[in-house]
Amino acid sequence: MAVLTDDMKQLIKEQRAAYVATATKDGIPNVSIKGSIQVIGEDTLAFACIWSDHTIKNLEANPNVAIAVSDTKAKSLQIRGKAVLEKSGALYDSMSEALAKMKFPKPKCVAKITVTEAYLWPPAKA
Repeated sequence: MAVLTDDMKQLIKEQRAAYVATATKDGIPNVSIKGSIQVIGEDTLAFACIWSDHTIKNLEANPNVAIAVSDTKAKSLQIRGKAVLEKSGALYDSMSEALAKMKFPKPKCVAKITVTEAYLWPPAKA
């Protein structure tokens, strides 16, 4: 069963920006806003690391990540997962191309997130 529901994926697509929390191997936190967050699979997200030296360093040492997405109507989503950094390949090339069209520099890498947990607020009615 998919962790990301259709409502969650729609919120991510509509907002296109997310707060990404990472931590060093010793647990020192870092939060960075990412404007390139994308749904790339049923339980997979990705974002580009353009200027994100702290994010990259943290994810190399500790792949755990938390992501928050929110709209202006107080609907929000918290996601937890594990990241893998890609510096080449189809996903990297695709994101590099999309960023170039928007006049952004080539990313240092792309973080591919396997989602393990996701919580929508307010919760969906049963």
